[in-house]
Amino acid sequence: MTSSETVGRYLKRGVERLLSPVMRLHTFVSTSRLPRQQEKISELRRGDGWCLIVLDACRYDVFAEVHDEYLRGSLEPVRSAGYNTFDYVRLNWPDTYEDVTYVTAAAPITAKQFDFESGDERADGLLMVGDELAEKYRGYVPNDHLSDIVEVWRDSWDEVLGVCPPEPVTERVVDLAPEKVVAHYFQPHAPYIGSEKSLSSMDPYDVDVTGGAVDAEVWQRVRDGTIDDSELRTLYTENLRRALQSVCELVSRTDYDRYVVVGDHGEALGEYGRYAHPPLEHPYIRKVPWFEVEGVREDHPVVEYERGDATPESRSVEERLQQLGYLDG
Repeated sequence: MTSSETVGRYLKRGVERLLSPVMRLHTFVSTSRLPRQQEKISELRRGDGWCLIVLDACRYDVFAEVHDEYLRGSLEPVRSAGYNTFDYVRLNWPDTYEDVTYVTAAAPITAKQFDFESGDERADGLLMVGDELAEKYRGYVPNDHLSDIVEVWRDSWDEVLGVCPPEPVTERVVDLAPEKVVAHYFQPHAPYIGSEKSLSSMDPYDVDVTGGAVDAEVWQRVRDGTIDDSELRTLYTENLRRALQSVCELVSRTDYDRYVVVGDHGEALGEYGRYAHPPLEHPYIRKVPWFEVEGVREDHPVVEYERGDATPESRSVEERLQQLGYLDG
């Protein structure tokens, strides 16, 4: 590392320390009076014939900007239960749910039965192992609480995109059509696979690798300044648009009494010098949408998105994850 890079990193950390109290105050002021995600989901569960649509890393403000092009309904902000998908599932699904089908493209919502006491536990699709993995779940085992978990990413992984795109999630929900269902899309979480794309390899130092290769080159280019925050927001927004197009397809082809779209957590796109969703009080990580869907806009944007030449049936999950760096070779 050059001396100028060292100085730049030192100054950046200093600025972040100075901004942290302001960031925490902003989070408190903007989210403390909001409805709680846990309470809203609990109320939804008491009904019948519902479809909860989870958009991973979906921040409220960007959703508010674009959702009206795709869906009709009512939108309100809520405070997320936590900072990441592990917090979301542990805090929002604490009991046993035998009547809910959970269709997921996010690997933390897994049907694997963990034995955290072994000390060397690992899970397909997650970079963390052993004690680090146990710390992420804090003793919570999704399969002990959600009895019907459909892991779409296992058989619908796109090897070219390096992630499970949203379209297979929609198809699986349409095929199953259970009475109560959660459709957990991985988008708008990176990697960015919308009409504006930025794809590369996984960042081995990212502690929130879940269900898809995090776009290392994007984050590196953000850090070195070759992608500015405006360009990053565009990439993120186009990723959300791809998810919303797939949500429109789901709503159009199913017949639930109630559809709700929610973010499991939000995303920082440069505010207060932060990116992605680190475990800290950040207003754009804790403020997420709760959208009651009334219908689909007939003239909503339709884009023919690229799909890779994935042939998951010809290769094991371990082989695909090893290629992306999830498992040691």
